[in-house]
Order: sequence, then structure tokens, then C-alpha cells
Amino acid sequence: MSDARYHMYTKKSGKLLKIMSLPPTEQNLFLFILRTHLQTILAKSADQQAPPVLDITKYSLDIKDGIRVPATSYQPRTPGSHGCSAMQL
Repeated sequence: MSDARYHMYTKKSGKLLKIMSLPPTEQNLFLFILRTHLQTILAKSADQQAPPVLDITKYSLDIKDGIRVPATSYQPRTPGSHGCSAMQL
């Protein structure tokens, strides 16, 4: 995934690049896959009396102020940098 992200970045680096056009970072892809796995577990248990008892924090979800929110990675958004000054968010 990092190679695809780097290729997209270098291909468009001379142009104004929208951050949403880049593939996700490897860490964020992994977190997304964990959340998708949780959704699959819950969907497969839809015919049960109650959902399975799971620790949602193991599936890339955090609880903030009583609300489930996706966990995020703090990897740099652009290859080789920690900012996005040349990018449009």
C-alpha cells in the first residue's frame, strides 16, 4: 500500500493534490480492516437473540464521551513528510 501511495503522490506532486485521492496509509488500512471485521461478526450474529460480547477497542474503535469513534493512525499523510502544505485537504 505504501508503494501505491508513493506512486500516486509522485505522479501528482507537481499538481494540487487532494489528500482524499491518495490510498490510505498501511496503518489506516489495517484499522479499517479491523472495523470491517467487526461489522462482519455483528452481521453474522444478526439472527441471534443478542449481539456477541466483544471488546470493540480490539477492532479499532475507541469510546470518547460514551460514543464509539474510529481509531486513527498518526502516520504522516504524505510520503516522506509530516505536513501537507502543498496539498488541498
